[in-house]
Amino acid sequence: MPTKTKKHIIGDDTVCPLHDGLVERFNTVDQKFETVFSKLDALKDQITKQFVAQDEAVASALAASDRAVNKAEVASEKRFDSVNEFRATLADQQRTLMPRAETETLFKNIGEKIESIQTALVEKISVLERSLNVGSGQKSGVKEGWGYAVGAIGLLLAIVSVIVWVTKLV
Repeated sequence: MPTKTKKHIIGDDTVCPLHDGLVERFNTVDQKFETVFSKLDALKDQITKQFVAQDEAVASALAASDRAVNKAEVASEKRFDSVNEFRATLADQQRTLMPRAETETLFKNIGEKIESIQTALVEKISVLERSLNVGSGQKSGVKEGWGYAVGAIGLLLAIVSVIVWVTKLV
């Protein structure tokens, strides 16, 4: 019985060109895949670098934003401090200053008191003037009375001296 021999694909002349073509094709496809994979690796590296750059840019922007927010908060606090100080000043003024209506009433009352005091002073001055006039009339009367009295005494003395002189002569 004849034994069958196996034909090897590599050893067969008819199959080898097919195999060589396939190997060549596989090598070409492999090279293309390697090219694609190298391009993908380059793209991956580039994208990774872009992501890193974006992360750094975002981190820088966030840091700048945080600094700006902090500055804005400080400025707001300062503004609110001055506003609160102004409010406190207004509250102090409202508490310590007198309202207009109350002030007007107070000035009206003071004016009325001044008028009543002025009227009373005018009356007292009139009374004093009248009493001065009466007193000066009395004083002038008393002065005249003293003048008459001194004159009368002087005349009497003169008469007495003339009588004494005449009696000595006689």
